Amino acid sequence: MFSIKIVNEDIPYLEIVFHSDFSLEKINSSSVIFENTTFFKEFYIKINAHTFRSIFNYFMDNDVTFSMQIRRNAGVKKKIPLKFYNYDKKHYCLLFWIISYKKLDFLYTYQKIGINFLMNNSLAILADDMGLGKTIQALLAVDSLNKRNCYFSTIIVCPNSLVANWKNEIRKWLPYSKFTELTNLDLDRLNILQRLQIENNFLIINYEKVV
Repeated sequence: MFSIKIVNEDIPYLEIVFHSDFSLEKINSSSVIFENTTFFKEFYIKINAHTFRSIFNYFMDNDVTFSMQIRRNAGVKKKIPLKFYNYDKKHYCLLFWIISYKKLDFLYTYQKIGINFLMNNSLAILADDMGLGKTIQALLAVDSLNKRNCYFSTIIVCPNSLVANWKNEIRKWLPYSKFTELTNLDLDRLNILQRLQIENNFLIINYEKVV
């Protein structure tokens, strides 16, 4: 019905083949469809049924050729690049749904508590003192929520002086994620915003552009 494997080329990728007899209804809702713990040193790759459904729906909504082939019951192959920072490749943003840290032993106990607090409250303010790692707590909380719900993107609103810092922190702690900084032109056109939301895990904007 489908097959998943890692292809290790110059730019390695996760290959998902949807065969002609593919049916989303036949996917066991509680199953782990694919898992690899050796390809990355610090991260593992895991696709459960919920994530697989979200990936399939992403392809159906954003790839006309894919949706046509599926409706014709034709086999179709999709590739998700596995090289970090490979922003020029399509579907890179899907890594955010399938890659996780093997261990979070680099976190302090209070940071783990803070992440749990952010994840389990619909409205929350993390008010730790400066220098205690609020940024990493926020990023890892978003990371966990994203994997649970398969959100498209998160918006970061910050002072202009901190835009570069947020970019660096995302690269450091979530290297498998994709982000972009919003411009005034982006804000003026709804279709551009919608596209950027789908193509990126984080949208960064400074206060001045919002107000």
